[in-house]
Amino acid sequence: MLPTPRGTCMLRKRTPEWMASHYGLLELNEHHKVLRFITIVSLLVFVPFSIKNVVLGEYIYAGLLIAFQLSLLLEVYWFYTRRRPLITYLLPVMLLIACAVFAIPVLGIIGSYWAFPIAVCVVFVVPTRVSSICNGIMIVGIAVVGYYYLEHATLLRLVGALSITAICAQFMMSSLIKTQDKLKELSITDAMTGALNRSQLEAYLGTSLELHRKTGMSSSIALIDIDNFKQVNDSFGHDVGDQMIQSVVKVIKEHLRSSDFIFRLGGDEFLILFRKSGLKDSYILMEKLKQKISELHHHNELEASISVGMAPSCVDIKVNEWLKHADLSLYDAKKQGRNRIVIHRDH
Repeated sequence: MLPTPRGTCMLRKRTPEWMASHYGLLELNEHHKVLRFITIVSLLVFVPFSIKNVVLGEYIYAGLLIAFQLSLLLEVYWFYTRRRPLITYLLPVMLLIACAVFAIPVLGIIGSYWAFPIAVCVVFVVPTRVSSICNGIMIVGIAVVGYYYLEHATLLRLVGALSITAICAQFMMSSLIKTQDKLKELSITDAMTGALNRSQLEAYLGTSLELHRKTGMSSSIALIDIDNFKQVNDSFGHDVGDQMIQSVVKVIKEHLRSSDFIFRLGGDEFLILFRKSGLKDSYILMEKLKQKISELHHHNELEASISVGMAPSCVDIKVNEWLKHADLSLYDAKKQGRNRIVIHRDH
């Protein structure tokens, strides 16, 4: 999975690592809608149900229902104000599971009906790994309590049906997350090379400039153009041109650090973001990449070379100005005879 810059999915940076995969399914706005729906439904269902149980004298059960409702409202308030859950919804989920288990001695087999929608809702509220544990706890709890309050044959059918429901919900959620991750990756990467596409450029560069302003940690960019690429296409065909592009990107990817990113801007033009890297270190790595690319051989021993314009980040510039600096340097590299690296120094 490709890393996400600040602004595209804030939850990934503020939640524990074990929660990251879950929030890939729902973006921030969609998460708000789901929470709003769950809150409204729970208020409409559990508040009257709590009052009814107080009237009937089932104070413990009513207390569990009220505690669940209050913990859910607290989590929702925290999420709306802080853009993250307070304690990852585990408290309301565990209280809801306790309500489902305690419903059996209070309501008998009718009380077990609540366990089925709860098993599905849990999968949507907490991360998939945690939801499987929560549903497992609920099923075991119902089995233990039901042993004393239900006929054994009825209990066996109940536990079996509930287990199948939980497993199916878990499987469907896992499939949805995997499918969405694939679609998301396809939407932000170039299909031919696997490089990030232009739509992601401003977000990543903006994050690096913000990092520089806040911490003083600089980054550098390198705007790359494959030399005489049009002649390659005209002389040898687009298939050979595509192979050359793929080979160049492959070499770059093999030698970049985990903190660096490559973007395809269009045609034979690429940009490398050397994140958290000063100009000197970035230049050394770019020289190495340029040398490795020059060693590539294609159709009829056709050699590849690149022209590069580099520019360091500055505290007082914007993304478009940073790109302009690199573009001017690339223009100078071509003007000076290509197959070289030119650094922008007017800052």
